[in-house]
Amino acid sequence: MRKKLIALVLAVIIVATALCLVFPASVKAVAGEINKFALLIVQTCRVTSTFDLVPGAETLTNTFTLSANPAYIWASSTAAVTSDTTTAIVDGQYQGQLLLIKNDGSFNVTVKNSANTDLGTADVTLGATDEMLVVWDGADWNKLFVADN
Repeated sequence: MRKKLIALVLAVIIVATALCLVFPASVKAVAGEINKFALLIVQTCRVTSTFDLVPGAETLTNTFTLSANPAYIWASSTAAVTSDTTTAIVDGQYQGQLLLIKNDGSFNVTVKNSANTDLGTADVTLGATDEMLVVWDGADWNKLFVADN
């Protein structure tokens, strides 16, 4: 069932893309129909598979720059550290990319604001077991939430 559903979704996307290439004025209408189709699938189908994030461990030093891959980073350090003031996190690979950062150590990890990041009005300091979720908008990593654990 799952393979058939994936094949159906891919077929709709391919047809929609072809229509957009042939009839550029219909892009908005086609996008609306794809959204309706996706909503119908979500409302009528039960997904039974799981989605797992496999964390990548990074040992940080002062003025660190985080990678954007894997999607879940377990950061630790041997002392309190602060990110680079220009690039706290490297550029994302695509708009909408999510990155979950967890302080897996005992020392504070501070991610600088305005360092390829938009974290609101201030830097974000992650204490032990704290997590932050950011999304890449094509220019900066934008803070979605911080979990103060």
